[in-house]
Amino acid sequence: MLASSTAELRSVAETFAENLGAITGSRPRIVSSKGTPTGGIILRLGDQKKGPESYRIDVDKSLVVTGTTAHGVFNATRTVLQWLQRSHRLPTGTALDWPVKQVRSLLIDNTPRHFSLQFWHNLFETMAWYKLNDTNLYVDGSGMDLDQARKIDALAAKYFIKVVPQLNMPAHMHVMLPAHPEFQLVNKDGSRNPVALDLTNPRAVDWALGLLPPWLGAFSADEWHLGSDEFPGWPGTGADHPQLDEYAKERFGAEATFADLFADFQNRANALVKKHGKKMRVWNDMIRQSKVVHLDTDISVEYWIEHDELPGLLTAQQIADRGHQLINCHVDRLYYDQSRRNLDPQDIWEKFQSDLLPFNTTVTPASAVRGARMAIWLAWINTPMESDAEVLHNIVAPMQSFSQ
Repeated sequence: MLASSTAELRSVAETFAENLGAITGSRPRIVSSKGTPTGGIILRLGDQKKGPESYRIDVDKSLVVTGTTAHGVFNATRTVLQWLQRSHRLPTGTALDWPVKQVRSLLIDNTPRHFSLQFWHNLFETMAWYKLNDTNLYVDGSGMDLDQARKIDALAAKYFIKVVPQLNMPAHMHVMLPAHPEFQLVNKDGSRNPVALDLTNPRAVDWALGLLPPWLGAFSADEWHLGSDEFPGWPGTGADHPQLDEYAKERFGAEATFADLFADFQNRANALVKKHGKKMRVWNDMIRQSKVVHLDTDISVEYWIEHDELPGLLTAQQIADRGHQLINCHVDRLYYDQSRRNLDPQDIWEKFQSDLLPFNTTVTPASAVRGARMAIWLAWINTPMESDAEVLHNIVAPMQSFSQ
């Protein structure tokens, strides 16, 4: 029974009724009502003072769900389903629940192969069960087009999962850039790098940024991911491309380096993203010491690695001190590499903490860490490609540990 007839709450009730039917064998009827009638399940809105996803469940003569937002109500329905899966008889009492971190994310690498819509549906349903609320979609992934992207985004919305679209640049441009050798970075030997953008070519930069607008309007999420890692490849020093340092000095003065040029590219992308009413994310490994240009502080940083081969890399604390929000993508705890490295649910349960970043570092204040993300990578060379079912099967147990 609905205590409120808002469209969003009605949608939550429809999904909940469908799930209840699957668990109990009887799909309840949905009606609208004012007041608190006796019996049945009542869904309603009410501020729980613990953030937008918070909720309260009261079990007495009726089961009353009160969520701060429709997302909070939806999260409560996942809890009720988990209870009913164990027993159809519930004890009386009150439960108040809310997430500690805003971002609880799972990245699926859809670049090397196509995933069916059924896979995405199953993934989102499973993520929602564990109250994960964020994923990504590589818009240049195998078989991806605007129509497919919109369908995936709509599926995710049903489960209150944000799909953050991503188009990697200026590196890892293995889909868009090979057809444009005139925009490819020139190597020392005169050859061209087919996956790295020539940041010394204004036409190349304009072309790359021009790829974003058609996709920026295709998703309901308020964020965009630029990637921006490993340029022009690991370890991202620019040592084999001295023209990057030379061009940086031409544009920004004698103290400028490749790091300033790279940050400027990211900031230009950020300005475009903000024009479309969205915020931006990037990976951390290319955020290096620079004297002239710093990364815009309204960009969130997915912090995945610290490494001796990354000279001038800013630490998580240095990035937080500049005012950035961080998302923990711990390479040693939260990375799954197809057929090479599986996630260890016990390791995640015993050792992972959302505020404990790579190299066991923490940042102050802890509120600088928005949350955490597991990364499921499927592009390893000479490894057998896993099926949709295998991918999902292999990550369910880690999701269980991660969500706690």
